[in-house]
Amino acid sequence: VIDFTNPEATKWFHEQLNKLKELGIFAFKFDSGEVTYLTKKFHLMNGETPSAYLNKYIEMAAEFGDAIEVR
Repeated sequence: VIDFTNPEATKWFHEQLNKLKELGIFAFKFDSGEVTYLTKKFHLMNGETPSAYLNKYIEMAAEFGDAIEVR
C-alpha cells in the first residue's frame, strides 16, 4: 500500500505513472483508494487519519487531469 499522506511516496508514484505516459499511456483509472483497504496495523505519516489518506489519494489522482477515472 502506498501511503499518499507521505509526500515522498506520492512523488515516487507520480514518477512511475509519468514513465508510463512516456510510453504512450495517457489515461489512468484509480480504484480502491478506500481506507478499508488499509490494514489495521498500517501507520500513516505523522499520525494522519484515514480520512486524510483518502483526501490525499484523490488529490494525487486529480493531478493527472481529465484523463483519469477515480472510483
